[in-house]
Amino acid sequence: MPTAAGINIVFGSMGFGFIQTGLLEREYGRIYQQLYDNRQAGDYEDFIYYDQITYDELMPQAERFIQRVRICCNCCGCRNG
Repeated sequence: MPTAAGINIVFGSMGFGFIQTGLLEREYGRIYQQLYDNRQAGDYEDFIYYDQITYDELMPQAERFIQRVRICCNCCGCRNG
């Protein structure tokens, strides 16, 4: 299971290594921030509820983010196996 420190390192790397260098557009930084905040809430809040509307908004953004990161990693050679 990932640790909080590890997740924070990944979060920081996304901003500094991908967004600020221009490898990923700022739009994807905003998507990542929203998903990260939701994940943190799920970890630390007593009760979290997401309705269908929230799911319908977040799921396509998450899929678009994942697809864009895959493209970025394939182009810069940072993909593992």
